[in-house]
Amino acid sequence: MSTSIQSRLRHRRLVVLLLGVSALALATSRRRVYLTRKSLTPSAQSAASYLLLAKDDKSYISAFGFDVRAFNIIFQKSRHHLPPRSRLKRRPRVLTPMLHLAIVLYYLTTPQRQKSIALVFGIVPSSVSTAIWLGLAALKAMMDQEEAWAIKWPTADTMRDMAAAVHAREPLLKHVFGFVDGLNLRIYQPGDLDEQNAYYNGWLGDTYCSQVLVFLPNGEIAWASFNNPGSWHDAKIAAGLYTLLNDPQRTPASYAILADSAFPYNKELAGRILSKPKDAIADKEKDGSKHLIWEAIIRQRQAAEWGMRALQGAFVRLDLRLPTHKVKRALLLSVIFRLHNFRARHVGLNQIKEVYFPQWQDRSDL
Repeated sequence: MSTSIQSRLRHRRLVVLLLGVSALALATSRRRVYLTRKSLTPSAQSAASYLLLAKDDKSYISAFGFDVRAFNIIFQKSRHHLPPRSRLKRRPRVLTPMLHLAIVLYYLTTPQRQKSIALVFGIVPSSVSTAIWLGLAALKAMMDQEEAWAIKWPTADTMRDMAAAVHAREPLLKHVFGFVDGLNLRIYQPGDLDEQNAYYNGWLGDTYCSQVLVFLPNGEIAWASFNNPGSWHDAKIAAGLYTLLNDPQRTPASYAILADSAFPYNKELAGRILSKPKDAIADKEKDGSKHLIWEAIIRQRQAAEWGMRALQGAFVRLDLRLPTHKVKRALLLSVIFRLHNFRARHVGLNQIKEVYFPQWQDRSDL
């Protein structure tokens, strides 16, 4: 065998050896970079446990989005749906039902990663995701069983009360009971090309799921179409809303909601959805009274933006990319929207409600 051939063989063996050593070193380093159960504070002594025991309203709202009283109401209603603490030695479930609820709410109201959540609750990161999705499913099961958690179109009496609150603030507007707007939320890019195209929003240059929400002056969501592909037009998403507004049995005559000029609706909904016309049309109008009404609409229409801000401000998870999995994303959004309504009723801290129902600003217990 020639010297050159032997040299090449030695070189190849050396390369293979170096690659093997590198792979072994990398595998070893990967094995070292994770949290183990024995390196974490037990969940019963974790920061989350101490926070729950302290029962301080401000701390509860900061960590879980709800004060102590509201948290306890949710817990009492959902405790029988949450997984019980397991006593099995082989694969113990270390979270009590109360901690399980706490980790779900903490996940929804903070932008923390799984490793950071693991440190707060004293469980390994691999258990965090399982705990969160089991908890979300438990909350949805509880909400589906109780009518009080449903997102419902208001009754005629409720519309009258909401319209009175708007009229008290803006006398030019009569029979306005709500505000509508769209909400686009980023999602992780789907692997399937057709699904990726469906959720890609060309205007925003990214993958989104689209929502249309109707807010009442008390801060609650009265109607929602959510988890729609980002490429869909608002008119398609809001088809169910148009049906409700056109039905005199569901929406009495003369009652209306406010929208911005970009929100689509046809002539059949004139008087049901109020907005200022596009500038090209508005500039041609000579009737000063119409301009005054349009200015009033613009002033009050921002309540929809306040509603979106209250929703995303309380549930910070919405500012991050949502899961690609459509069913998981629907579960997440369904729970968040219904928790938002519960929060609006029991906690306040909602700009729409504080504007139209100023007595909520006088709360001194928070």
